[in-house]
Amino acid sequence: MKKLVSLAATLVLVLSLSMSTVVSAQEQDPIKKSELLKGFKISLILNSEKTDMQIILNHYLAQLCEDAGADLTVVNADGDIAAQAQLIEDCIVQQPDLVFLKPLDGTALASSVKKLNEADIPVITYDMAMAEDADCHVDCMVNTDQESCGHLAAEYFKSVADETGETLKVIEVMGDMSTNIPLLRGPQSFEADLETYDNVELIAATEAKWDASKAYDVTIDMLTAHPEANAIFSHSDCLSQGIVQALTDLGRLVPAGEEGHMYYASVDGEAIGCQHVQEGYLDQISNNNPHTMCTLAFWAAVDILHGYEVPEELLFPATPINSSNVDEAWGLTPIDTMPTWGWDDTDAYVLQTPFVEE
Repeated sequence: MKKLVSLAATLVLVLSLSMSTVVSAQEQDPIKKSELLKGFKISLILNSEKTDMQIILNHYLAQLCEDAGADLTVVNADGDIAAQAQLIEDCIVQQPDLVFLKPLDGTALASSVKKLNEADIPVITYDMAMAEDADCHVDCMVNTDQESCGHLAAEYFKSVADETGETLKVIEVMGDMSTNIPLLRGPQSFEADLETYDNVELIAATEAKWDASKAYDVTIDMLTAHPEANAIFSHSDCLSQGIVQALTDLGRLVPAGEEGHMYYASVDGEAIGCQHVQEGYLDQISNNNPHTMCTLAFWAAVDILHGYEVPEELLFPATPINSSNVDEAWGLTPIDTMPTWGWDDTDAYVLQTPFVEE
């Protein structure tokens, strides 16, 4: 009988503690916006800062955390997978309350991320994701819906073909195919859509490894082998400089509206891409908005640390940047104004933690 009473008391205690946890998460008093992460240690593990997109993603997320009072540590692997794995393992010693990770390789880093899991440290990835079959757990993956980037480009080419009566013959300048982003932007969306069209045809596709100089070489090679090509899809604006230079050297750089214009769609919204839209050489960019991405990653961290459940994936759709709206694009926003940006206005997720303005 004593054992039964003891067991019952234990169950009551466990239920009471569970209920108190729920109440504390759901009915806590509002927190000042500037103190949403006060008292929390956050580690931000970067992969590189070679492009405008990477710089803004990294620094804007850091800005949001610091503005919310976080004790923030930022480290950069500078493009080295082994270095990033070591940085992940080093941060475990510091016992942060949460880690933001922009992984260089979603497969190679799985064992390091698993060590974060074993240490009960929550992990949020942003922009890049761990591989689907990676033997580790990520609490939340935040990204643009990368397939929507490819779909937008395909839809643009289809609309051109329908309106002009032309058959579009497309070359594709791809990113680093060892990572998941180009697979989502290319084969799983853009290329899949083109297979259903009768007036837009993919005639060549080559990997450029996110390198503008390689993009130059592969564009020259594909257009030399396929002079009938009249459209280009690029996986990123970081390749645009090489593509535009290749078109220039081949005598095929013609602005929109003039005979011989090469229809051109890209992804991201970086300054160089926006400049080419303004000049009339690039027709549409699938907006991979870092303001939205960082805001969602920040909100997910706040909610996790305050006891709320968040989705394992937070995806938001890409939107088109073209000549009608390019002047307002994120890529043309001066980076030195970052401290004034605040939170992005997105409805892709609603912050659950109650807060008050200052």
